Amino acid sequence: MKTFICGSLKKSLVRKSERRLRAAERNGDGMTDLERRIGLVRERCSLTAFGAFALELLLLAEWDPDLNGTNGIYPDELIRAWEKNRPNAEAGGKTDRAELDKEIRTIAGRNVEEASGRIIYRIREQVLRFIEQEFPPDPDEFFLEIFSNFEKAEEPDPERSVYRDMIRVEQKKKEHSDGWILLNLAGKDGSGRLENVKAFCREKKMGLILLDGSSLLELGREKFRSMFGELGVNALLKERVIAVIWEDALGERELFRVLREMGHEWDRLPVLVIIITETPLRPVIPGSAQVPAVFEIREPDPFARKDMGMRYAKKWQIPFEDGFGEMWQRFRFTPGQFQNVLEQAKDMAFARNAEIPSREELRIACRRQAEYRFHGKAVLIRPQFVWEDLVLPEMSKKLLQDICSRSRNQELVYGTWEFSSRFPYGLGTSILFTGSPGTGKTMAAQVMANELDLELYRINLSAVVSKYVGETEKNLNMIFEEASKSLCILFFDEADALFGKRTEVKDSQDKYQNMEAAFLLQKMEDYDGISILATNYQQNLDEAFKRRIQYVVEFSIPDAGERLEMWNRVFPEACPVREDVDLQFLADQFELTGSNIKNIAVNSAFLAAADGREIDMSHILRALQNEFQKSGKRLTGAEMGQYGMV
Repeated sequence: MKTFICGSLKKSLVRKSERRLRAAERNGDGMTDLERRIGLVRERCSLTAFGAFALELLLLAEWDPDLNGTNGIYPDELIRAWEKNRPNAEAGGKTDRAELDKEIRTIAGRNVEEASGRIIYRIREQVLRFIEQEFPPDPDEFFLEIFSNFEKAEEPDPERSVYRDMIRVEQKKKEHSDGWILLNLAGKDGSGRLENVKAFCREKKMGLILLDGSSLLELGREKFRSMFGELGVNALLKERVIAVIWEDALGERELFRVLREMGHEWDRLPVLVIIITETPLRPVIPGSAQVPAVFEIREPDPFARKDMGMRYAKKWQIPFEDGFGEMWQRFRFTPGQFQNVLEQAKDMAFARNAEIPSREELRIACRRQAEYRFHGKAVLIRPQFVWEDLVLPEMSKKLLQDICSRSRNQELVYGTWEFSSRFPYGLGTSILFTGSPGTGKTMAAQVMANELDLELYRINLSAVVSKYVGETEKNLNMIFEEASKSLCILFFDEADALFGKRTEVKDSQDKYQNMEAAFLLQKMEDYDGISILATNYQQNLDEAFKRRIQYVVEFSIPDAGERLEMWNRVFPEACPVREDVDLQFLADQFELTGSNIKNIAVNSAFLAAADGREIDMSHILRALQNEFQKSGKRLTGAEMGQYGMV
């Protein structure tokens, strides 16, 4: 096959091209369909006079019978032909061959001639088929989806609708740019990003080419460029938006590489591109002159979710009451995530031959979606205690009940009564439990979790606190981020490891320890749920730190009356205890904590089981002696009183 050398073109072919152009202008609306489609290519690909000239010659190379057997045009010959034949208005200036070469690549593919090894251009098959009205096939790749019509696209939720802003900015950018336009739509997974993109396409009356960012990374550079070249022309000729879903885990650096390749291929093409991310793009993209227009779908005020939940309940045809409303307000999922949760809960309902999922089925599905990933730094505690099990001074118990009431009424106070607009920070509940070991701090946390029907996680501070600078803050940030999925209760036991009494900073270790403590308090203030610090030594906590905590609950050593109540409750009903066991004596004589009493009761039960008889005073006193020995104490005969010989 021979190559069509533009420098040796017959003058008649140039005249044919000129006559065709003049005829189109003269006929106006009387243009042929062929001429109209050529005009559409010029318009949609934003071709300059040179681009239109190149398009004519590339088409002649395909169609003219005198050029039968032609397989392309040398780019340098095409440019020389332009320099000889360009209109007077274009003459006189210096030819920027790099720019002209870029424009040629918009409508032509590059090939290498086997015989000479030279680059040759041939009109892109997509462009040729579009002009010949053969409807070029869409690219068939595993990493993309193509949507042609969005007439029935749903309207995004009002709190999450940004597509009209996107249209206004896109139109403004189009007035000042002759190249590609880059928009960035940021938001959490399931926040309505795709709904906004589809509504955008609906209003623009455009289709959509949707690309998967993770799959793009598997492509080599040459495949990258050729694919973007094809997609750009496809998007222009068929009036489609190109959107790329890019998860944060894929990395910002890789995204910048993709954007640079887009810029290389689409520098002069008016392609409309939307990058869908979790985190908004920064204004400066290394290696690119593009400044993305950023649109962020923000999460609504956490204490004003009820109205939105009621709209979605109606949309999804599920009662807002009977579980859905409660789960909607507790679990801070996006609507897309909640739709998946609801579908799984409905499957559970179908399995029991019901249509509407129960509260427990919704809760199970929500917990699966939350899927906490504390990486060994927190342990789930399953609450087993209720208010009746908790023996505390009345003032401390009432304070705990008030805290639970506060948690239940947050939506009303912060949302309906709009207190969150007056006090936007520190809306969560931070608590300090202080008291000796075994006085009921962990039990109280379980009682609260049971009362509020919330998950309770005990934080292992020894695994959180790190000797490496910044690592402790990183661990704490991860814990609070995971907890925010459902506002579970965070219980930081033995917080003395982090909150020692602040003194003068003598070295860098003291400085960073104070910074870590301040960071934890800041996260507790920002957290919308309940966070509890438990310490055995309140005097070791710095006063400045304590002032930042909303509630301080004291757990004192129980008095004789409280100890008697504990002794009366500690043995289960099924446990055989002799009637002559003197619980009053035990309560009056020995200053024990609730934890001590629990240990003694359990150990005495095992001693009685070994003896094969009921629990009596001898078993309890032996267990009591063992409990004292753990702390280096010995019971004297005087302390044992009338039971000293038992």
